[in-house]
Amino acid sequence: MSTIHPVAHRSDMLRARARSTPAPAGRPGIGGHALCARHRRTRPWTPARLRARVRIVPSPLPALAVAVAALGLACQPQAGESTAVFTTTPPTSSTGDGSTTAEPGSTSASATGTADASTVEPTTSASGSSGASTYDVGTHDLGGGPPIGCQGKIDFVFVISTVKDKQEALIASFPGFAETIATAFADFDYHIIFPNPRPYWGDVVNCPIGLKGCFKADEPCAGLDDPTYPCWAHFTKDALGPCDSTQGAGVVFPAGFGATNHPCKFAGGKRYIQKDEPDLAGAFACAAQNLTSDDGGVPAAWMTIQALSPELNEPGGCNDGFLRDDALLVIVLITDYGDVGSPYNPLAWAQMIELAKGGRKDGVVFLGLLSDNDLPLSEQYCMSPQDPTEPRLVTWMKYFDHYMRASICMPDYTAFLAEAANYVLDICAVYVPQ
Repeated sequence: MSTIHPVAHRSDMLRARARSTPAPAGRPGIGGHALCARHRRTRPWTPARLRARVRIVPSPLPALAVAVAALGLACQPQAGESTAVFTTTPPTSSTGDGSTTAEPGSTSASATGTADASTVEPTTSASGSSGASTYDVGTHDLGGGPPIGCQGKIDFVFVISTVKDKQEALIASFPGFAETIATAFADFDYHIIFPNPRPYWGDVVNCPIGLKGCFKADEPCAGLDDPTYPCWAHFTKDALGPCDSTQGAGVVFPAGFGATNHPCKFAGGKRYIQKDEPDLAGAFACAAQNLTSDDGGVPAAWMTIQALSPELNEPGGCNDGFLRDDALLVIVLITDYGDVGSPYNPLAWAQMIELAKGGRKDGVVFLGLLSDNDLPLSEQYCMSPQDPTEPRLVTWMKYFDHYMRASICMPDYTAFLAEAANYVLDICAVYVPQ
C-alpha cells in the first residue's frame, strides 16, 4: 500500500482549527452571529434572490460572487471563533521566497488558497505495468488535540460525465466504488447522491414527444439508437414528477443514450442512497449510469451547487435531508470533459460550497478522476492532447484544504479508491462539526 506524504504547509492553522471549540448550538453562521444564522437558513443561490436579501454595492464582479462576499463581511468572526470567511479576490499562494502571488479564479489550474500538493509513491496497475501514478493530494497530516471527528456522518456527491470511449471502463468501475464505500465506511451513516445536471428529464434533443422522438409508449425513441430509452414514461401517469426535471435533484430515473433507462428504487424512499440500502452496489450502479453518453459534458460545478442549495435540502425539497451540518461533505468528480456551462468562476463556486457548509472550509473534501493532459507528459495516462483540459475544475477543487486528484484514464482505480478512502477517514477523524 502506498502512503501519502504529509504536508506541513499551514499546519499550525489547521491544528488550531481542529482544537477550536465548537460554536454554540442553534445552527450558527460564520462566527456565530445571529445575522449569519439568518442568512444560513435562507442561503439564496441566484443573484436576483441574493440582491433581495443583501444590500450589495454594484461591482464588475459577477453578482453572485459579490453577494457571497457580502455575507462573509457581515459575518466577521469574533476573537476565538472560526476564521473561515469569504473573499472576492483570488486567494494568494506562497512562492517559496516569502512573497505571495494572486492567482486568477477562472483560468488557473494550480491550487488556490490551499496547502502545497503532496504525492503518493508510484503504484503498479492491476495489469502489472508501472505507469504515471502520482496523485495530487492536499492537506493530510492535520495533527492537533482530541477532536470530535465527523461523528460517523459523510455526505457523498457524485458528479459523473464521460465520453463514449471510456463508458464501459467507467461502468465496470461502479462495483468497486460501491464496495469501497460499503467496506471502508461500514460503520458510517452515509448519504450518496447523483445530481441531475439539467433542468429537464431525459434526452429532450433526440427524444422529444412527437414523430421524431417518442411517439407512442410502446415504441422506441425514433431519434436515438438505444431501444431501451423509456418513451413510456412520457405517457404513464405519475412516472415522472417535478423533481425529475429539477437541476441538482438526485437522479432516481436515469434516461438517455447509455443510461440505465429504468427507475431506481432506493430503500429509504429518498432521492439519494442511505446507509440502510440493502443492495448498495445495485442502487449505486443504477443512479450512476446516467451521464455516460457523449452529450458534450455537464455543468459539473453548478449542478453540485444546486444539489446543496437550501431549496432542495429543506423539508419537502427534492433532496430533503441530504446535506447535514454535522457531516463531512465529500464531492467526487469523475469526468474527462471538464466543466461545461457553469456560470461564474471557480472562486464563486468554491465560496458557495463553503457557504453550504456554514463557512466550514475544512468540512469539504474533493476527490477527482479527471483528464490529465494539463500535467507533464511523464505523468499522463490519457495521452490525448485533443481532450479538454481541466483548469476550472482543478482550481475549484484546490480552493479547499482537502483534495485528491488522479487520472480518469488509469487502467485500474483500485489503488486510488483505497488511498481516497483512507484520506477521507483521516480527515473525518479530525473534523470538528459545528
